[in-house]
Amino acid sequence: MKFTAIRKTAAILGIFLSMLYFAGCGSSAQEDGEKSAAKDSNVKIRLASQPTYFQVYVAEKLGYFKDEGLDVEISTFNYGPPIIEGMTSDNLDVGFMGDMPVYSGIANGLDIKIIASASASSDNQGIAVRDAAHIHQLSDLKGKKIAVPFGSNAQPFLYLLLAKGGLTEKDVEIVNLGPSDGVSSLVSGDIDADVIWEPNLSQAAETGNGVSVLQRGTGIKLFVSPILARNQFIKDNPEATAKLLKALQKAAEWSKANPDKAIEITHEATEATVPGLKILLDVGDLNLTLTQDKIDALDKGAKDSYKYGLLKKNVDIAKYIDTSILQKAGIQ
Repeated sequence: MKFTAIRKTAAILGIFLSMLYFAGCGSSAQEDGEKSAAKDSNVKIRLASQPTYFQVYVAEKLGYFKDEGLDVEISTFNYGPPIIEGMTSDNLDVGFMGDMPVYSGIANGLDIKIIASASASSDNQGIAVRDAAHIHQLSDLKGKKIAVPFGSNAQPFLYLLLAKGGLTEKDVEIVNLGPSDGVSSLVSGDIDADVIWEPNLSQAAETGNGVSVLQRGTGIKLFVSPILARNQFIKDNPEATAKLLKALQKAAEWSKANPDKAIEITHEATEATVPGLKILLDVGDLNLTLTQDKIDALDKGAKDSYKYGLLKKNVDIAKYIDTSILQKAGIQ
């Protein structure tokens, strides 16, 4: 009887100690979860944009980032390659850009994911020509001096334009000029043509410049501008990344519903020209969803870039597309 009583006491004591242990584990797990959530919500998101992306500037102006509890630091660049450099050096977390810089980053081993689409349009890029150069169709580009920003998505577009005109890069002189330099060089007569995107395209073709838009991308290419993020940033901050997309989607919908105000906000933030911004808003799909037509366009863009020797190797773009953040944000 005495032995039985001792066993019972020991068993009860064991159960009590086990309860204390697991309660402690549960408390520890809960604390760890709370610490993780706090870390995710307090993170600073270093976001790189370009003057053409309404969502970024509207979300900032209207307080959508703050509404989601986000601290977003915005840097604005003229085109994509410098953004890729910033992400490579871990100085930027999220980037808005055309497709070509993304392909280059992936081909060079940058660990990134495409998490959404910033815009999609066939009319937001084109080739502007000097009227005095007598270029009336794409075949007239033969022997002409054409500027394009190397490493941008305008570069593979130039090769598509040449092919449509029955030409190759050997038939023309191609020079590397950034967006602003290309416009000023075209207007001054230093070059004959410039392959560029809005709002620079409309800026070049303003009345009195002696410049016209020869061809836009309609029927040639669907330009999809990805929103990408460093893979490690996504892993470390899944909640904050989803909240960022939620705020950007809200800004996209507001911009479409309030075009004049969206143009005004973006113009004030970036000094991009109003006519060019109006065209972008009119023709662009600002919805963040990665629909199949957008994914197909990104895949074709990668194949074209490799075909024309602009990439060192083939890029299987599907491996770098992650729609789970959009789903987490409730964006369909």
